[in-house]
Amino acid sequence: MRFVDDRGQAIAAPLDVCFDTQVRGDCGRTDGDRPVAAPEGFVRVRVEGEAHGPVAFRREQIQAQPDGTLLVALPRKAWLQIVRPAAPPSGAGPVKAAADATVAAELYSRADDDFRELLWRGRLAAGESRVRVPAGEFVLSLAA
Repeated sequence: MRFVDDRGQAIAAPLDVCFDTQVRGDCGRTDGDRPVAAPEGFVRVRVEGEAHGPVAFRREQIQAQPDGTLLVALPRKAWLQIVRPAAPPSGAGPVKAAADATVAAELYSRADDDFRELLWRGRLAAGESRVRVPAGEFVLSLAA
């Protein structure tokens, strides 16, 4: 199995790869540009790297290339930027607290009407303004 990004470019950064078989999971870390031997009879593969994924594919969703290699395209992560006030106006207690607070960010599927299936969660510490998130169309929840 070989991994490329959503533009077909090689991935140089490490990836966490987990194969699900009928009886167990087989996980490991690999260099993104090095092919991985898929276990016989795997039913699903999950992949994530610092700048790619997370994504999961069932075996039947992955097409074999003419040479027999399984090629998996991983979506790049996007930057989520939170603009915080540079200096709160005087006497603005709640604004100052929000500027210095940790921000929790969560992504949910647009099809999840009840927001019960969390797809991704991250945090921005005080002073941080950017975090990598999975690319795509999601509902974003922010809390400070």
